Amino acid sequence: MGYGRFMITLYDDERRALWELAKRERRDPREQAALAIRRDLAQRGLLQDGAEVGPEPGGGEVAPCQS
Repeated sequence: MGYGRFMITLYDDERRALWELAKRERRDPREQAALAIRRDLAQRGLLQDGAEVGPEPGGGEVAPCQS
């Protein structure tokens, strides 16, 4: 499975909510965003059945975050 990168813009309240959720679930905010997107796509039936829901906490490569 390959991956690509892209940048998104969040409103302040969305960014704060993402950071809070990531903190609660002990994930990097970028991993949390990727997980939220993947879960939404799976829920909408846009991903193959049995597709991994990942990333797991602390898994994958993540570049340093600048806020």
